[in-house]
Amino acid sequence: MTDSQRAAFEAWYDTHDPRTPQSPFDRELACKAWQAALASPEVQALRKDAERYRLLRRGQHWSVTDGIGDTLQTEALDAAIDHARRIEGDGK
Repeated sequence: MTDSQRAAFEAWYDTHDPRTPQSPFDRELACKAWQAALASPEVQALRKDAERYRLLRRGQHWSVTDGIGDTLQTEALDAAIDHARRIEGDGK
């Protein structure tokens, strides 16, 4: 776990555990569970997809066009992706 990941966990834990004072054992156990969740194959796949999307949305090396040849950027790209996900049943 990197220092920034640990800091993110600590900030989250401090705002989500209402017990005061907090047990160091409970904090460490929660941290280990958080690390395991981050390392899960599902979370890793989601991170990979998110990184792909960030690169696509930035459009640094390519452009994205719709079915009629219009370039999709930012909100238009988001809307097109959301629409496709709804059609496929993966979106809300």
